[in-house]
Amino acid sequence: LAFDDQCGLLQVERKTLEKYQPKDIRGKSLYFIVVDYFADPPEQQGLGSCNNPEYGWCNGTIKGITNHLDYIQGMGFEGIWITPVLKQFHGPDPDGRSGYGKYGYWAYNWYDIDESYGTKDDLKELSDELHKRGMVFVYDIVLNHCGPVHSVADVEKIVPFNKPEYFHQRGIGNMSFDEYTKGYAYGGKGYPPPVQGLDKGAMCIAGPDGGCGNYKCPVDAGFGQPCPVVPTYWGDMDPPQEAPGPRDIPNCGVGDMVCPGYNEEQTIEGWFYDLGDLNHTNPFVHDELIRWGKHMVQTYDIDGFRLDTAPYVRKDFLADFQEAVGIPILGEVTASNWTFFKDYAPKEGKPVLKGLLNFYAQNIATPAFCGPPAFFPGADLNLTRLAET
Repeated sequence: LAFDDQCGLLQVERKTLEKYQPKDIRGKSLYFIVVDYFADPPEQQGLGSCNNPEYGWCNGTIKGITNHLDYIQGMGFEGIWITPVLKQFHGPDPDGRSGYGKYGYWAYNWYDIDESYGTKDDLKELSDELHKRGMVFVYDIVLNHCGPVHSVADVEKIVPFNKPEYFHQRGIGNMSFDEYTKGYAYGGKGYPPPVQGLDKGAMCIAGPDGGCGNYKCPVDAGFGQPCPVVPTYWGDMDPPQEAPGPRDIPNCGVGDMVCPGYNEEQTIEGWFYDLGDLNHTNPFVHDELIRWGKHMVQTYDIDGFRLDTAPYVRKDFLADFQEAVGIPILGEVTASNWTFFKDYAPKEGKPVLKGLLNFYAQNIATPAFCGPPAFFPGADLNLTRLAET
């Protein structure tokens, strides 16, 4: 409102509210940020950074990113890609194995921001400050799963997917939902159930060590440690043992249909341990995820999504979601099978996704740039092989 003294009239300045037009993310250099690890823990928590093992979080915040945009832009980056900041299952996971939800991939409320990261206003401010600088905003999303689920009571806490029928229950038979989802928690004896979308049963017939790995480390490297020497293909052992798959891939993974026993439906419907696996054939799940995706774009002026665990979600749903949200989605398809990988890529007609993170090229390049020992077979520092591929 403005008052004109000369004519004594109250004038109303009309402001046209324009809908935000997403910026083009093609060709932009992005700085990837794990929000919990980055910067500026909230003072009121009094926890400092990564110094409270009982809490399990490092306490980085959205505000911490905004406060360091000069630093990020000063390095030459043209945008950021951040991990999810939705309301999380904080942890620890009752199965005693999976830890905490600090990375942002264990959503428990799709429409709220986790207080450990900040507020809705903090996320809006970050988006605004990026765009004032001409930078782009890419936001990480998960459509495949939510946080840990071990009972109906756990499901009832999840917003908006608060009913068991919203989750895959492959092979449940006569079990109750609580029995099916117990896993290692509350006296359970492990997985499956739930039926798993990773490793044996989904991607291979179990190998000699019970998994889908085609190689064995000749020495005990220790839990979680890389093999310090060149690993041995199971078929080259003395005596030879039957590997789950061919020697030219380190293990049978998503898209490796060359491995006997590969089951595409189980990779889609199976869970990741105890992470509740969403059923996209359920009309509510299908429609609500699309509604949420549009809400995120419109509320926070997001320029692009990065999609976690893309090949574990049905392609028809991904195509519907991509079409509806109106911004490009960069899919995480961690496949070494070119035919499988490119099936998610942009193409004529209705695309599954408008972009992919190039894991295929990474998987091919690794053997060329890494000499033995390395996790990938054929790692022989041979750039000629890379060029031929």
